[in-house]
Amino acid sequence: MAGNFRQRFPRWLLGVFVVALLVANTINIAADLAGMADAAEMLFGVKSHVFVVVFALLISWATVRLHYQQIANVLKWLVLVLFAYPITAFVVGADWGQVARATFIPSMPHTRDEWSILVAILGTTISPYLFFWQASEEVEEEKSAGQRTLAQRRGATLEELELRNIDVGVGAFFSNIVMFFIILTTAITLNRHGITHIETARQAAEALRPLAGKFSAILFTVGVVGVGFLAIPTLAGSAAYAFAAMLGWRQGLDKKFKQARAFYVLNTTVDRGGRRTGFHRH
Repeated sequence: MAGNFRQRFPRWLLGVFVVALLVANTINIAADLAGMADAAEMLFGVKSHVFVVVFALLISWATVRLHYQQIANVLKWLVLVLFAYPITAFVVGADWGQVARATFIPSMPHTRDEWSILVAILGTTISPYLFFWQASEEVEEEKSAGQRTLAQRRGATLEELELRNIDVGVGAFFSNIVMFFIILTTAITLNRHGITHIETARQAAEALRPLAGKFSAILFTVGVVGVGFLAIPTLAGSAAYAFAAMLGWRQGLDKKFKQARAFYVLNTTVDRGGRRTGFHRH
């Protein structure tokens, strides 16, 4: 995607957007690592500082050492962790009639906090990194299917476009279902009891425990860790793909480290940058 932009826009303009993507992704990785470390500390009783380093190094190692298809298979299985959130909502219990009314007959936001939540939902749903990641992974899929050259990958049939449309549509649908249940779970537990100032995943899980029970808190915590393992490779990878395409580097998770050294160094550097920021947050 960045390679196509490079052919149509001034290099400096593309550079501004790619650097902004890098900064935003590094901050997001820091937040994810902090949340994962807090959640892991609750589960295992080990200080969260240790988990920040362990998670960052584990993800960096997997990115460099594993082939694209291996990484893709791991991420596909990790998606199952997301069902922890719907399960939590059902375990906690809800007035499903009221939930249905509030879902299909929404009201406009009134307060500053409500508008902030709406902006946050839109921002995390249509984040720019998703476009770079999706476009790059389509190329990776074609490479893994044997289309190794640019000439072989050029163009797309109607059937391919329809399959991609279904793929993205189903993925977006389920991601929004998960988001819906996260919002629902917090609404029927924390918000109902007046707990509205939650700043970390650990605070959310600890507040959930006395209201919804230990099992629900554990499910929520496991979901936080699993989501982090899904999100961080995507965030770091999208920034690395964007920079590589802009600067003409060799790129791709199908390549060995020595074949795409700059791509992998940037990929793991973004991860380490998030680790340092997340570590300092603690």
